[in-house]
Amino acid sequence: MARTYDYSTPDDDVRQMLSLVTDEIVDDSTAEYFIEKVDNYIDTRLSPRYDVPFTQSTAPPILTDISANLAAYRILKRLKIEVNDNEQNYVRAFKDDALKMLEEIVSGKADILDASGNVIQPKGQTGILSSTLKYKPIFDEGDESAWEVSDDKISDEQDKYNT
Repeated sequence: MARTYDYSTPDDDVRQMLSLVTDEIVDDSTAEYFIEKVDNYIDTRLSPRYDVPFTQSTAPPILTDISANLAAYRILKRLKIEVNDNEQNYVRAFKDDALKMLEEIVSGKADILDASGNVIQPKGQTGILSSTLKYKPIFDEGDESAWEVSDDKISDEQDKYNT
């Protein structure tokens, strides 16, 4: 199933990145194929924090950069353009920069901004709070050779919270 909106475009984004490294011509269908693959990857990584995919009107500009870098990297990797150390380092920089920024967004170290510079709020956190949040574990209490099960451990723990 094709995406309804891609974060980067073949001409304005991906080919601009490719032109920094190679004169190789990449057709639209090849570029669009890799853009779709990396955009799906980006959405998968962002889905725990954000409602994805972003639409054309809500897509943050940083996703265009990440998408173009990763698509260019994958295209160059397939073309086997990595022939000397300088080109290898430059091509790897596309991938490394994009993955580093994506990881910072996913981990919450960096926020993403809309085209106006406003922070896009992550989706609300869901989950279950543990009922043993402040509970001291039964194991690893004292010397291992003296471990034993206390018959009144549960009531002792309940008393601790009922005070």
